[in-house]
Amino acid sequence: MSPIVDWLMIFITSIVTYKSYKKFVFDRYCSVSFYVVFIVYIFCCFPILLNYLIGMPQYIVVYWYRSFLESMNNASVAVIYDIYIIVAILALYTYGIMMNKKLTQRAVVASCALRNKNENPCIYILGIASPVLFVLLSGNVDQFLIYSSMSLRGVSGQDNLILNSLILVSLFCTCIMIFSGRITAKKICVLLMITFVLAWMQGKRFIIAVMGVFYLFFLTKSELGKKGRKKLFWVLPILGISLIAFSAFYLVIIKPLSNMNFDSVYDMLRVDFGRDDVVKYVIYEEFFKKIHILDYPGQSFFSTLFIFIPRIIWPSKPYSHYQYLTSSILNLPIPKLPAGTTPCWYEMTLCNFGYLGFLVGILGLIGFCYFADSMKQTKSKSLVFMLILVLLTQNTDVYVVYIFFIFMYYLKQHIKYPKIKIKFSKK
Repeated sequence: MSPIVDWLMIFITSIVTYKSYKKFVFDRYCSVSFYVVFIVYIFCCFPILLNYLIGMPQYIVVYWYRSFLESMNNASVAVIYDIYIIVAILALYTYGIMMNKKLTQRAVVASCALRNKNENPCIYILGIASPVLFVLLSGNVDQFLIYSSMSLRGVSGQDNLILNSLILVSLFCTCIMIFSGRITAKKICVLLMITFVLAWMQGKRFIIAVMGVFYLFFLTKSELGKKGRKKLFWVLPILGISLIAFSAFYLVIIKPLSNMNFDSVYDMLRVDFGRDDVVKYVIYEEFFKKIHILDYPGQSFFSTLFIFIPRIIWPSKPYSHYQYLTSSILNLPIPKLPAGTTPCWYEMTLCNFGYLGFLVGILGLIGFCYFADSMKQTKSKSLVFMLILVLLTQNTDVYVVYIFFIFMYYLKQHIKYPKIKIKFSKK
């Protein structure tokens, strides 16, 4: 029965994703949920299609991922996963259709300009340069002369936290400057240069995919005409294939694997661009084997909220969610973990809330989309969109500063400060 449900999921989600793709390419005022449908499809649905087109990954190079194989080959787990993702994508799409009516009405009075004319560009320029300035001031310049991940460069955990947040701030400010007004060849050259610098500093090839999705969001929200959007509709799939080709090139040439055959490269690409494996693993552990990955409900979110409190002050402070997940996969205590596994929003909610996590996973993302759609300006919508992107594809703990940035933006837009008038009496 599993192949039937797999193909049903692939068929339904592919149609919904195609419709969502048309929505956000041609409709400047559409809901953020259509972008989220696209992201969920790429990371949670497309890998299932690859299982049939290429084959199930065997995780030869990343040996610790072999723990996924049992759950990935379990027919019951596959059925639950497929139904979960189908409902999640249909819920996001349905919400988007309903929300689009309000957004279209609001578009007449909403401010869609990315940057107001009276805004000082120096603030955005400082934001763009902030990661480089931090590296210069921290005295870690030598560590960044080589291309590698921050952990292999010897960057401390605190510096890693700050720098990752500044990279996202730089990415946000770059998009505001580049995609405001008419997009020229000069702007594209500057964008490519900044992209290279940020990708080099971050040190992980996955940042290219994150930046690509963020650029896509801003480009479709920019003042792009009908002809430009028609070209974009056909160019984007080509860019997607180019991204996968670059990732394969990276694994073969830039940072070659110990085993260079096709299966090894395919396995690593599935690790980078697939989240089906971790979600299925959690479903199998939590609901079939009855082995809880976390110690208590909500533990992952406590870790994120209190990440700045030193462990010396709070010895029993929860670890990051990805550490609990990796500890379960490798069957090792957290202090002895050799590496980390990238989590996903859908498995995180299941770990924290059990069966209720299915509902939280679906409605939680819709809640974030509604939060983004309620924003009045495109640039503030983009901040929440980036948070959603991180929740679906990355570990959230290193982006706490960014989350605080979103909250401050929200307060600025929605809280009306009382106007105080001072009258001077005439003598």
